[in-house]
Amino acid sequence: MFSTRKNPLVLPILDLLKQAPKALSEYDIIRHLGAYFTCYDDLPYQLQIFKKHFLTMNALYHLQETLVVDGFYLSISALEIQIEPIPDTPNATDLVTDVDAKLRDYYLDWQHYEETQVSDVEALFQAFWKQYVGYEQQEQAVATLGLTVKSSWSDIQVCYRQKVNQCHPDKGGQQAEFIDIRKAYEILKCYYDGYD
Repeated sequence: MFSTRKNPLVLPILDLLKQAPKALSEYDIIRHLGAYFTCYDDLPYQLQIFKKHFLTMNALYHLQETLVVDGFYLSISALEIQIEPIPDTPNATDLVTDVDAKLRDYYLDWQHYEETQVSDVEALFQAFWKQYVGYEQQEQAVATLGLTVKSSWSDIQVCYRQKVNQCHPDKGGQQAEFIDIRKAYEILKCYYDGYD
């Protein structure tokens, strides 16, 4: 495997980013540098995915730190990775020091690469899907109430009370609509602080 201080992807990724006519995705980078990952072929697929991802992100965050010296910022997200000139503004350094600090710290800590096991990767996947499905449920719930995800908890409470009064079966409303509104309200209670 790879030594703790020398990530072999740093220079190939830098070359790839310099040659790319537009932003690359993490998938693009991993696909282009596939030969570097053959050492993982015998690992369980969960660890293959994690190790490839970790090495790529580790190299990207190392590059982000070094490119700043030359006046460039490496923008890093899963779908858009590109080198940009640092804007000539008083707060330009904030781009480098504040953006994604927790992610950067995680990926620059080589212990995560060395110590992560299959069970850890499975837990990460489960947490991701739980959050993803949760956000989808939240969007659906606010849509049921006729609101948006930016609505405040007090807006949701007011809207919920109004809708319940309109569709309650005791007041001539439809039971199915009442149940949908109640379900939406219960889902949203999980996402907002300060509810009853």
